[in-house]
Amino acid sequence: MVCKKRRVLVCGLVSGLLLSGCGNLTQRIEQTEPTAAFVEAQIKRALIDALGVDAAAIQVKVEEEQITLDGFVDSKDKIATATRAASSVAQGYQLENRLLVRESNTQSSYPIPNILYVNT
Repeated sequence: MVCKKRRVLVCGLVSGLLLSGCGNLTQRIEQTEPTAAFVEAQIKRALIDALGVDAAAIQVKVEEEQITLDGFVDSKDKIATATRAASSVAQGYQLENRLLVRESNTQSSYPIPNILYVNT
């Protein structure tokens, strides 16, 4: 009889501890800021979706609140497309576009400076 009371008491204590731990599972999870690598990956994906294979020649760099696009494309239109694609996922970041147009027949390139501030 004493064993049965002890068993009930232990089961009650264990159940109480388990249930009290479950209460913490419903607490709100705080989200942290995305890492630079995550933001870079999102931008690179947007560039690939917008430009296809041409996005392979574009490097994306994220430092603090600054995003830099660097590399080569084959037209001014593609620079504009890359800027739009990157800014669509770069909310809250300053976007600096250092892309160059490389002409396929002469292999020369010239810079088109472009700094875009993306509003949040």
